[in-house]
Amino acid sequence: MPFIYITRAVPDAATNLLAGALPDARIEVNPEDRNLNREELIQAAAGCDALICTLADPVDASFIEDLGPRLKVIATYAVGYNNIDLEAARNRNIPVCNTPDVLTDATAEIAVGLILACARRFIEGDRLTRQGGFTGWAPLLHRGHGVYGKTVGIVGAGRIGKHVAATLKHGFDCEILYHSRADHVDWENDLGAKLVELGELLERSDFVSLHCPLTPDTRHLIDADMLKRMKPTAILVNTARGGLIDE
Repeated sequence: MPFIYITRAVPDAATNLLAGALPDARIEVNPEDRNLNREELIQAAAGCDALICTLADPVDASFIEDLGPRLKVIATYAVGYNNIDLEAARNRNIPVCNTPDVLTDATAEIAVGLILACARRFIEGDRLTRQGGFTGWAPLLHRGHGVYGKTVGIVGAGRIGKHVAATLKHGFDCEILYHSRADHVDWENDLGAKLVELGELLERSDFVSLHCPLTPDTRHLIDADMLKRMKPTAILVNTARGGLIDE
């Protein structure tokens, strides 16, 4: 009987699909509403044939070894897989699976939502109202920034970056600048976007949205010097990886 362990509860549709495809399998799911620590995970998943993990689970070489020789596949409930030691899995001939493309629309929507929330100060206004601080309208109360017609800089010209650019171009008539390792004719034809150096993008943009992968080359891509080149009123949104910005 195959043993499948899932490190966090996932939607019923996923577990039902798995159970339907493997009716003889023993499927166990972490019953806690939290991430298990390493020792707890090893105890719960030891001897499994398949591990379904999340991006919060560090699946390194020793962890893979501790799960035992029966482990045949690792699947992550995520697009990214930087939490998994691919070389260690490869050495054991264990395939590693992810879920590419499924978060493109969702992440783009979140990025645009963050831009709007920051520009129009939604969170501050909500907090003020809930705390009983709103005593009436005033011309200077929580003034925000408009988004229509502004300049948006997209760093990283992948699928998510283009979705964000298209939403702001077609929905808010924004001018689109982008920074990438290569030019993208589709961006220019579809969005009237212009390829520029990172420094120019930061200097000209009212909103900057980061969408490049975290690599040794992009780590701290936005450092203190780069931040100084931005407009004082500019808004920076990062829906990629935290390490792109120097703390």
